[in-house]
Amino acid sequence: MRRPLRPPRPGRRLRLLAPLLVLPTAAAPAQEAPPVEGGFDLGSLYRVGAALADENGDGFPDRLRATVRLPDAPAPAELAAGLEIAARLGLETAALDLPLPAEAPVVIEVGGDASALDPGAGEVRFAPGAEGEATVTVRGGDEAGLRAAASWLAGRAPLLHRADGTALGAVGERIAEILGEAGLDSGTPRAVRVTVDVDDDHLAAGRFRVEVEDAATAERAATALREAAERLQYPDLAALSVAFAHPEGEAEAAIAGDPQPPEPGPVPAR
Repeated sequence: MRRPLRPPRPGRRLRLLAPLLVLPTAAAPAQEAPPVEGGFDLGSLYRVGAALADENGDGFPDRLRATVRLPDAPAPAELAAGLEIAARLGLETAALDLPLPAEAPVVIEVGGDASALDPGAGEVRFAPGAEGEATVTVRGGDEAGLRAAASWLAGRAPLLHRADGTALGAVGERIAEILGEAGLDSGTPRAVRVTVDVDDDHLAAGRFRVEVEDAATAERAATALREAAERLQYPDLAALSVAFAHPEGEAEAAIAGDPQPPEPGPVPAR
């Protein structure tokens, strides 16, 4: 009598799929592709020249400039988070070589120490490197927080939270608009961090960084944003902070939001 086949345990299934995420260190690097002009951030990560490449110039992504990196001994939650993000990368491109390369211009690091985060909280950070390079870190205060952070990057980015809501890029454009009206010369606002909470139906916090010339300009810019706080209110964002960086340090504008619960009804179109 034949024994019935048993389905693989969830943890075992994840470990079988894990080699698809990253090759050993000696693997060949990702193919070179030109970076996006002017740089990129969390709001433009899934663009050609950021995490994606268009090698034949037909206007459609056909390669990745990104890879997903896991800890040496990843926990099941870290494996699941990495696979979710890798699936989004695969969805964004018409062609994909597996396993993902060990090295790439954009590295998405999943898991690791997140002792500063509360249980249920997660964050996604963006750190620019050399031209066209960046590191994105996905962390959680516990497994639930890590899942929430990975789900935002894989399923909601570049939107704040809702499918019919505002994109991070639109928030950056509003910040630039306010600074321009104040007659301030500054760099492009870059989305460098988002914070999520597993129990929220909105983004817990978003952080932008803007390069300015000096400390006086930084203070004027921060004041201009605080005075225009009502123009930076979004129904799916609980808090917004903007760091104005200059050679001697930085000034910050912190703006409290008033998130609203989504209206009941069918899921809106994206």
